[in-house]
Amino acid sequence: MLDVGSVITFRLPPADVLYAGQVIRLKELPDSDYKVEVRGRSGRTLVLDSFHESGGMIWPDYTNADAYIEDGWKGLCEKKLVDTYFFDAESARKKDAADRKRRKSAMVAEDQRNEPLHINVPVE
Repeated sequence: MLDVGSVITFRLPPADVLYAGQVIRLKELPDSDYKVEVRGRSGRTLVLDSFHESGGMIWPDYTNADAYIEDGWKGLCEKKLVDTYFFDAESARKKDAADRKRRKSAMVAEDQRNEPLHINVPVE
């Protein structure tokens, strides 16, 4: 939940650079967005007209925000600041295909047993 005192990372529209700062004021907008005033460690204050359009993310503290700015999610994982797992989609697809191939004969037999009845109804 975004609140005064929250540490956030965000981007300013023309730049690809991530910034971090602490929320000092916020105003809720009608479309569940926020206009946010953020103060960085340097003391500089910035106003974000839209929290969502700035790509804002809320962090528990500056440690996590700084680690994310430096190395992204990989850096957070290496520093054990987030719990994550590795999902290998390619091997999961291969395993799923092998499982389907193994079950195919049973599925065909089941489909044949449960074949729908075709009833000829005269059309008037």
